[in-house]
Amino acid sequence: MKENGLLLVNLGSPRSTSVADVRQYLAEFLGDPNVIEMPRWFWKPILHGMILRSRPAKSAQLYREIWTDAGSPLIVYTYNLTKKVRTLLPDWEVTMAMTYGQPTIASQITKLQQKCHHITVLPLFPHYSKSTTKSIIDQVAAVAPNATIIKRFGGDDAYIALLVNRINQLWTAGDYDQLFVSYHRVPVSVIKRGDPYQDEKPWLLRASYKQL
Repeated sequence: MKENGLLLVNLGSPRSTSVADVRQYLAEFLGDPNVIEMPRWFWKPILHGMILRSRPAKSAQLYREIWTDAGSPLIVYTYNLTKKVRTLLPDWEVTMAMTYGQPTIASQITKLQQKCHHITVLPLFPHYSKSTTKSIIDQVAAVAPNATIIKRFGGDDAYIALLVNRINQLWTAGDYDQLFVSYHRVPVSVIKRGDPYQDEKPWLLRASYKQL
């Protein structure tokens, strides 16, 4: 048995591009109270009565446009990342899971518990948000309350250095006029309810520009 196990967690993906699989994925994703913070008595009838009847077919078509021969891009790329991390941490048991869909956090943690003494969970989101990281924390706590969870790494010097070095490599090799940096955002209503995500990005942006 190994001393340490590492679980990399990404958002998730439908099992396939079929309407049924997309509907199941959306039900799980949009049914998460950390994603949709409306009262359950109000939101569930809307979700199951309206959204899950019309949206899955449209979403399935969009998924078909990005699907690869190997399957969901997010699953494929996360798996490839996991393999590379294994080579960097040969003494660790390294695997991956998805917040929604397969493989589940609970199933992968159960496997890690059989192979290692201590589990570290790394959500693959540099910044903390209730709608992403908090959902992972909740699922981990249900099966492994003693696991270590890395809640954010967007301000880590090593992470920023990796980004800066990669940008500099591409900038030097190419012919560009401007560098445009864009960040994902969350709804204003989420920010008003105390989500810290919006306050974490400017620090990283200033730090990145300073090193560039």
